[in-house]
Amino acid sequence: MPDSTREQWKNPFPMIPIAKQPDSTIGSDAFAGSCYPMPTAHPSDPLFRDFDPKFEVMWANDGSDMPKNWPAWYRGMILACISFATLVVIMTSTAYAPGIPGMMDSFGIENKTVPILGVTTYLFGLALGPLVLAPLSEIYGRRPVYIVSLLLFSIFLIPSAIAQNLETILVTRFLAAFVGSVVMSGSPGTLNDICDDRTRTRYLSIWILGAVNGPVIGPVFAGIIVQYAGWRWISWWLVILAFVSCAMMAGLKETHGNVILRQRCEILKTIDGRFWSQASIGENVSIFDRLNASLRQPINMCLHYDNANILFRTFWDLYVAIVYAILYLCIVGYPIVFSQMRGWSPAVASLPFLSIGLGSCLTVIAEPKIQAITKRISSQTTGASTDSTLPIILVGGTLIPIGQLLFAVSATPPNSAVVPILAGFPLGIGNMLVFLYVANYLATCYKAHAASALAGHASMRYLGAALLPLLAPVMYGYLGPLVTGLILMAILTVLAAVPILFIKRGEYFKAGSRLAHGSSVCREKGCRTS
Repeated sequence: MPDSTREQWKNPFPMIPIAKQPDSTIGSDAFAGSCYPMPTAHPSDPLFRDFDPKFEVMWANDGSDMPKNWPAWYRGMILACISFATLVVIMTSTAYAPGIPGMMDSFGIENKTVPILGVTTYLFGLALGPLVLAPLSEIYGRRPVYIVSLLLFSIFLIPSAIAQNLETILVTRFLAAFVGSVVMSGSPGTLNDICDDRTRTRYLSIWILGAVNGPVIGPVFAGIIVQYAGWRWISWWLVILAFVSCAMMAGLKETHGNVILRQRCEILKTIDGRFWSQASIGENVSIFDRLNASLRQPINMCLHYDNANILFRTFWDLYVAIVYAILYLCIVGYPIVFSQMRGWSPAVASLPFLSIGLGSCLTVIAEPKIQAITKRISSQTTGASTDSTLPIILVGGTLIPIGQLLFAVSATPPNSAVVPILAGFPLGIGNMLVFLYVANYLATCYKAHAASALAGHASMRYLGAALLPLLAPVMYGYLGPLVTGLILMAILTVLAAVPILFIKRGEYFKAGSRLAHGSSVCREKGCRTS
């Protein structure tokens, strides 16, 4: 392109650099949040024989216009907005629980298990939504998908506030979760857009703080509202928060690199039709093909690959699914213990959840120190660096049954309420360590397939959490907190063997899988799976 023409376009479009950055890459990353692979090609390929390299639209030479190089304050604002939206979507799942007694009175329901279906249907929506809607952010960009999904999420929450029967609430909560789940599936991709290797874990830790604490904050938030304003106002306040999160996302810029370059290319094409971009490759693939790939890839990874991969995934998916399900069981069980058995008001009975949330917050604060320990372990061993996270997962998996034991032996009077409240600290710390570092472990092991691995992993987690809370009235009501807690502790103690198994034999599982990456040591020794 002539220099005079380049200079002519420089002033009208100062934010649309067209200079080539040799090292720039376009496509999904481990945390991109989409199961559909974005195709890339080199200008020397036959596909580009009709394109002039001088008119290729790319990032600036210094990369200053790339989202991960935006000012730190703006990237921090994006992190805050996406974390708040995630918190609202997740806390809606459990904010429903304190309103169950009021719903039973309003609708004349006597079976205590039936109203809990509102939690179950919501979690089913969170499990299924990402599998169907994940490719949308790759096609249309993250920002418009967030805005539309949060707007629909807000609208679908309104019927819960005005419903005259439980069926309306169950259906609309599923729909709200289905569309709201886009925030969960797209957030890791947004974080990957704005952070580098040095800050990725820190950003992910802050974001996952809202995802993990959402189930805890929901009952606290709802317990106060239901005591002073009634159960319907829980939904009204969630509607307000949802609209606020939608407005916050509408004020942000697009962060998806492919979409930004495509938009720039379309603007420049209005001046000269010769402009083109590699980011436009594959945009002619139909939405149905993308949805098909999104649905099939996580399932294929679980069912249609080698036996070692199936075993590798099954251990971790079931492990986290059961841990997450027990967390939701406790969230439904806490009001039974503190409100019904101890006679506390709904607002006061919701406060013990704060100890779980505080444990999670302390874990995030300590995350840099944990990372330093992880690196030290990695430097002192000859195995893969991913395996250095397994001892941390083991610590988290050990703290959870300890918390369950403390809660079980002290939950009911005449025991003091101090011990069951403090039991939330090891529960919060343990859950946070498990959720954060298992996701990190899987993402690092599967590398290019990490987005699909994490999508299937998240769906399993929510499906597990959807079913187990239905047993809460039976377990806490008929078996009692002591027996229930001991059963849960026994299950969690057995599950603690999973990270031990992978510490001892993990290289054999990975070496036998065509998708998970075994360490160089295992390859050198010729590890085989039996």
